[in-house]
Amino acid sequence: MNWKEEVLGIVKDIELSANNKKFRDIIKEPWGFVHSTPGKYGKADDKNKGETSRQRECFDKEKDLWCDLELPIGQQRNKETGYLSTLRVDLIGKMDSRPVICEMKHTLKAGQPFDAILQLLAYYCMIVNNADKLDQRDIHHKNDDVKDFNWGDFKNNNPILILRANEPYWSNWSKTTNKNKAAKKIIEVCKEYGLEIQLWIDKDQ
Repeated sequence: MNWKEEVLGIVKDIELSANNKKFRDIIKEPWGFVHSTPGKYGKADDKNKGETSRQRECFDKEKDLWCDLELPIGQQRNKETGYLSTLRVDLIGKMDSRPVICEMKHTLKAGQPFDAILQLLAYYCMIVNNADKLDQRDIHHKNDDVKDFNWGDFKNNNPILILRANEPYWSNWSKTTNKNKAAKKIIEVCKEYGLEIQLWIDKDQ
């Protein structure tokens, strides 16, 4: 048994949304990496008061933690249309020499941590699956304020996965629901296998 098998065993008893199923399937079989050439990331629009704005703010203010942001980590081509879907990690960094990825949420109402934890695990699986290509193709932004890191560290070191959200997002987290119980069990199981999932609450955001 490994963490994937245990997590998928927990998930199979939950009524899943279409998005849940997408990320569950990526955990089972990660998307590969086709092509990307990141240049410089842009600043958030002044009118944007949501996740993008908060993401940029965290990256700008927490220089010791974050290395880069919004990087492509996996792609899938639609067999019918040929359209290439790309998934991007919100923030990537290092904490006590451990590699870190972060999924950010910013809402005015209650969110669903179970959904975001599945998303985080899917992103982690894609990074591990595609790490060699991501390093070979130098998938980093070209801005002066980004810091170098190796994608391969996620394969070899003890990673930290962070779900970070504002207070309204967490307003239902204390309720006893099937998805909340499953999310908490997933966090426990992953920790047993050396895969740490941390939950961060941004106050007054």
